[in-house]
Amino acid sequence: MAEIKQLFRAFGKKTPPGERWRALAHTEQGELEERIAEAQKMKRVLELLVSCECPTLEDCSRGLCS
Repeated sequence: MAEIKQLFRAFGKKTPPGERWRALAHTEQGELEERIAEAQKMKRVLELLVSCECPTLEDCSRGLCS
Protein backbone atom coordinates (compact mmCIF):
# COMPACT_ATOMS: atom_id res chain seq x y z
CA MET A 1 0.00 0.00 0.00
CA ALA A 2 2.84 2.36 0.85
CA GLU A 3 4.35 1.80 -2.59
CA ILE A 4 1.08 2.75 -4.25
CA LYS A 5 0.86 5.94 -2.21
CA GLN A 6 4.45 6.72 -3.15
CA LEU A 7 3.61 6.13 -6.78
CA PHE A 8 1.08 8.93 -6.73
CA ARG A 9 2.73 11.33 -4.29
CA ALA A 10 6.45 11.09 -5.00
CA PHE A 11 6.19 12.29 -8.57
CA GLY A 12 4.90 15.47 -10.08
CA LYS A 13 1.44 15.39 -11.62
CA LYS A 14 2.98 15.80 -15.06
CA THR A 15 5.19 12.73 -14.67
CA PRO A 16 3.85 10.05 -17.02
CA PRO A 17 2.55 6.88 -15.29
CA GLY A 18 5.08 4.71 -17.16
CA GLU A 19 7.97 6.57 -15.53
CA ARG A 20 6.36 6.10 -12.14
CA TRP A 21 5.91 2.36 -12.68
CA ARG A 22 9.50 1.96 -13.89
CA ALA A 23 10.89 3.79 -10.87
CA LEU A 24 8.80 1.71 -8.48
CA ALA A 25 9.66 -1.52 -10.32
CA HIS A 26 13.36 -0.70 -10.18
CA THR A 27 13.22 -0.25 -6.41
CA GLU A 28 11.11 -3.34 -5.87
CA GLN A 29 13.35 -5.42 -8.12
CA GLY A 30 16.41 -4.63 -6.01
CA GLU A 31 14.60 -5.50 -2.80
CA LEU A 32 13.30 -8.73 -4.29
CA GLU A 33 16.80 -9.76 -5.42
CA GLU A 34 18.01 -9.28 -1.83
CA ARG A 35 15.16 -11.40 -0.46
CA ILE A 36 15.86 -14.13 -3.04
CA ALA A 37 19.56 -14.20 -2.11
CA GLU A 38 18.68 -14.47 1.58
CA ALA A 39 16.17 -17.27 0.89
CA GLN A 40 18.80 -19.17 -1.10
CA LYS A 41 21.21 -18.91 1.85
CA MET A 42 18.51 -20.17 4.19
CA LYS A 43 17.77 -23.06 1.82
CA ARG A 44 21.44 -24.11 1.80
CA VAL A 45 21.52 -24.11 5.60
CA LEU A 46 18.34 -26.20 5.77
CA GLU A 47 19.76 -28.65 3.23
CA LEU A 48 22.84 -29.05 5.43
CA LEU A 49 20.69 -29.56 8.51
CA VAL A 50 18.56 -32.21 6.85
CA SER A 51 21.63 -34.28 6.11
CA CYS A 52 23.40 -33.50 9.40
CA GLU A 53 24.82 -36.50 11.21
CA CYS A 54 26.94 -34.57 13.71
CA PRO A 55 27.17 -36.09 17.17
CA THR A 56 26.93 -32.73 18.94
CA LEU A 57 25.49 -29.27 18.31
CA GLU A 58 29.03 -27.86 18.54
CA ASP A 59 30.18 -30.07 15.67
CA CYS A 60 27.12 -29.14 13.67
CA SER A 61 27.64 -25.41 14.16
CA ARG A 62 31.24 -25.68 12.96
CA GLY A 63 30.01 -27.30 9.78
CA LEU A 64 27.50 -24.52 9.19
CA CYS A 65 30.03 -21.74 9.74
CA SER A 66 32.63 -23.14 7.38
